[in-house]
Amino acid sequence: MRWETGPDAYKDLKGFNPAKLTRFASTGIVYEITTALQRTPFDAAKGYLWPIPKTETDANKLIK
Repeated sequence: MRWETGPDAYKDLKGFNPAKLTRFASTGIVYEITTALQRTPFDAAKGYLWPIPKTETDANKLIK
C-alpha cells in the first residue's frame, strides 16, 4: 500500500546543538535548534514508483 507521505518523510531532520545546551536557574534549559541532516527534496514523480518485489507477487497472485 502506498501512503503518499514522501514529502513529510523527506523533511530536514532537526535536533539540538549539544555544544550550546546550558542550564539556567531562572529560565531552565536553553538550547539551539539546528538542522542535523539536510535531505534532498522529495520527487513524487520517482519516489512513489518503487517496484513490488517479485517474492511478493509470487506469494500473492492477486497483485498485478
